[in-house]
Amino acid sequence: MEWRFDNTSFTLTIRGQGGMKHFRWLEQEGKPDTPWSDLPIEKVEILEGITEVGWFAFHGCKGLRSVTLPDSMKAIGWSAFQGCSSLESIILPESLESIGPSAFEDCISLRGIEIPDGVRFMGNCAFSGCVALDGIKIPRALEAIPSYGFYKCVSLIRVVIPDTVCSVGESAFAGCTHLGVTVGSGTKVQKGAFNGIRSVEVDKEGGWTAF
Repeated sequence: MEWRFDNTSFTLTIRGQGGMKHFRWLEQEGKPDTPWSDLPIEKVEILEGITEVGWFAFHGCKGLRSVTLPDSMKAIGWSAFQGCSSLESIILPESLESIGPSAFEDCISLRGIEIPDGVRFMGNCAFSGCVALDGIKIPRALEAIPSYGFYKCVSLIRVVIPDTVCSVGESAFAGCTHLGVTVGSGTKVQKGAFNGIRSVEVDKEGGWTAF
């Protein structure tokens, strides 16, 4: 795995094969132990052949505005983009299967995002605190919406949860004050999953029941 940084375009490019290294969060320094943690990164380009964004890889890159992911990407690791407060959008490739815990937590500028149909796993707090997020598509392959997955995403207006989703975790959409949710009648809803939202409708054998 190799990387380089362009001081003119402020672009970090990473190339290689397989998954990136998992990094650690250095509590005392308040940053991850990545070799680029002190660089003024505005754009990240991950080239074809890389299959996973490592843990904490870009955590706290507050100037990061643009991310390009390859079609080979299968997983985004734990806290990979957490706290990237300038990131407004990201296109997730159709090859993606897993979004780790806190992967996009507190990306406060992130707006509409489409989760690819092949995503089966999403970790706790994956999009928690994304206050600008105003649109989300839940894929049918996703087995469960995790606890605090979209906690306090206050700009969300409408979410349809497919009937293939088995469960909605604790406080998954809590604090989404403008949100209306449609959920399948067979989906198990955990404690406080919809606390504080505008409305919930249950799709019951083709009909609609409000509660």
